[in-house]
Amino acid sequence: FETRFLLILVCPMGTYKSTVSNNQLCQTCPLNSHTIEKGATFCQCNHGFFRLNSSLIDSACIGR
Repeated sequence: FETRFLLILVCPMGTYKSTVSNNQLCQTCPLNSHTIEKGATFCQCNHGFFRLNSSLIDSACIGR
C-alpha cells in the first residue's frame, strides 16, 4: 500500500489561479480588481467597476 501526499500551493491575496493545481503560476489580479481570500480562483471587480465580458476572468475591470 502506498501513501501519497498532495500539496497545493495557495496564491497570496491579490493573485489567483483559474484552476486549483500546481500546473499554473499565480497571476496578479487584473486592473481594478482584487481577491477576497488567499487561494482565489478569480478576482472580483472593485466597487463601481465591471468586466465587459464577465466570463473573461483575466480581463481588466472598467468604470461605469
